[in-house]
Amino acid sequence: RVESIRIRDGDNGSSKKYPFSSSFSPETFFSEVFDPPLVFRNGRYVRENPLSGKETYNFPLIGKMSVYYVDHEEVYTLPKNIGKGVRNVDFKLALTDETLNYLLALRDIGLLSKEEITVGKSRVKPFDVVLRLVPQPSSLLDLRGVSCVVVEVEGEDKRGRPKKHKLFVSMSHEKAYIKHNVNATSYLTGAGAAAGALLILNNNRTPYGVLAPEQLDATKYFDILKKLDVSLRHFVSDGEIIERKLKRNKVNKTY
Repeated sequence: RVESIRIRDGDNGSSKKYPFSSSFSPETFFSEVFDPPLVFRNGRYVRENPLSGKETYNFPLIGKMSVYYVDHEEVYTLPKNIGKGVRNVDFKLALTDETLNYLLALRDIGLLSKEEITVGKSRVKPFDVVLRLVPQPSSLLDLRGVSCVVVEVEGEDKRGRPKKHKLFVSMSHEKAYIKHNVNATSYLTGAGAAAGALLILNNNRTPYGVLAPEQLDATKYFDILKKLDVSLRHFVSDGEIIERKLKRNKVNKTY
């Protein structure tokens, strides 16, 4: 039985050239942060206020960072597809105090508005201007730090004993640029999508229709990710570290 699934997304990347930036699509970043986040709590979907649910989370290879609820796809699909009695699912994103201050300042003075205003003889949307000025991820060539995503799953085993699994994937921006010519966030995001596409293309048993990632074959999916230089680390409740080279029956027990 699965009781809760918590996803924590951390990144301590920084650029000397750009004091404010996003390592992925700036438009998506603003949307995730300021759209009312969906949370699955006690078996029901609820909307929270943007930037609520603050907590301090200790990320592997990064350390402690403040994280906040954001609107993310996993919360929409996991409760419907995982089953196993799951009651709680949420996604929180790490934001430094400096980044948070920039975000709030942009919002509070109206620069994230999508309503047209008159500037001289032109009609412009403040949000479009901001998107034009915020550096694109491809320009963050001096980005330094680590991107890390953690998934914590808590519940009970078949004997009713408490069980906790903690899985994470991480990559430094420096390594990503050297090996893949993009930052770590961009590479990890793209590799995940690429692995799903490759799995579907090479698996005749994949069902038709729209599929969420958790509906794909986990063993084959992570085997492809490993070939794409994305390694998953797995902590079980006793703290033992396990590589993702797990047999099919163990993988199924984990999820």
